[in-house]
Amino acid sequence: MMNWRDLMAPPPEILAHPQNPQYPQNRGARGIIAHSADIADRVAAEKVAPVSTPPIQAGEGSPLPVPPPTPPIQPGWRIVYMDSLWKLAGGSDDPDHGTVDVCRWEGGAWTVHLTDGQQIPLSRIRSVGAVDWKGRCYGAWTVREHGYDGQGAP
Repeated sequence: MMNWRDLMAPPPEILAHPQNPQYPQNRGARGIIAHSADIADRVAAEKVAPVSTPPIQAGEGSPLPVPPPTPPIQPGWRIVYMDSLWKLAGGSDDPDHGTVDVCRWEGGAWTVHLTDGQQIPLSRIRSVGAVDWKGRCYGAWTVREHGYDGQGAP
């Protein structure tokens, strides 16, 4: 018959540390039996899917590679810019000289390459017109007030 004192203090074999070699009930065929939490951790580690990206190896003192920033002006958009004579050029009136081919991050600054082969620094652009694939304008803005991408940040 159990007494109330039996409920307060568990027997010493329950309190024994599982890695204590003096308690043979905690030893298995290969040695000490692990706790169920250790086994659960091992099972969870085996179920984790491997990452498909290759590991990045950086040499001593070399920083990890940084992805290039997002271009502020998209290909196909039309720009109005200051040409080499500091006159306005491009835009909807002159689409041959104002259509963006690509915007590249070169030497720490953006350079806009136009479809006619010109390379314009981003600082010379005065306004941008976003056009769809049919050439219809769906947005136009000045870069001073609305930024190069039209979101307000220059």
